[in-house]
Amino acid sequence: MAMQSMQSMQPIPFNFICSETQILTFKHDIPSLITNATKAGIDVQYNQLFLETIALTVAEHKESCYDILLTVLCENCGSCAVAVL
Repeated sequence: MAMQSMQSMQPIPFNFICSETQILTFKHDIPSLITNATKAGIDVQYNQLFLETIALTVAEHKESCYDILLTVLCENCGSCAVAVL
């Protein structure tokens, strides 16, 4: 995220909904540019920076989500859920 270092940053909470009752919340400093959603789909720089930021944030917390997922049981068969969408 080389562009991030040139941007002003703003702390934003990210909520990962792992099940109906379990939500993981992480705060990250993200470029102020992508806190203005009115630019979504219009501004190429916004779109690129948004995708890079989200991809890195999701990758960073993937293991935490898997840990929660292993405690979530399927309502139909009772086995552990096995997929993260």
